Amino acid sequence: MIANLRRTIIFNNDSHRADKIFESYNTGRLTFPTAKKNNIFYIEVDGSMVHTRKKYDNDSSWRESKLGIVFTSDNIRTYRNKKGELCHKIGKREYIPYLGDVENFKKHLFAAAIRNGYGECAQTVIVSDGALWIKNMKDELFPDATQILDFYHLCEHLSDYAKIIFNRDENLYKPWVSNMAECFKNSQIDLAIKEIKLIGKKKYFDEMNILL
Repeated sequence: MIANLRRTIIFNNDSHRADKIFESYNTGRLTFPTAKKNNIFYIEVDGSMVHTRKKYDNDSSWRESKLGIVFTSDNIRTYRNKKGELCHKIGKREYIPYLGDVENFKKHLFAAAIRNGYGECAQTVIVSDGALWIKNMKDELFPDATQILDFYHLCEHLSDYAKIIFNRDENLYKPWVSNMAECFKNSQIDLAIKEIKLIGKKKYFDEMNILL
């Protein structure tokens, strides 16, 4: 019981601070330094549905659990493992977990971003799965940010696309997805996008010829 009370007090204090920072932002009282540090501010955001015991306004017991992570490039350490492979480790970061709606989550995320240096860095990057709610939040709160689709979800979307294009033939779509993923990994983005568009057009015209 004491532990639950302690968690409630901490959450209420965090919510109060987040509301104050968000209010300052909305009223134009939040200022940022004109001289920026030569580094990058990273925001990573994702969400997943979880089943709860309680039903909510929409008569559903499912809610989306959201998680944000904020850190700067100053805290990324590069090293080589025993196999000689290049690895990266984030030394300092802050997690923002929230079970509930976007309107409240974004306040906590924005407050954490301000605490960790958002607005003081030369660049801001948001890494996500490409969900619309994250894009809308980015446009509202972090308009200067560049949004990047993370590699895992990029491969997932490529696979979903390829299954349609190749009629779920694994012998065809799996090598194609692997090839496209390598192109993106090696920064051959224009080449990959061109191939994706071409194969999509071919699929369309092949289907049109069958119908005719």
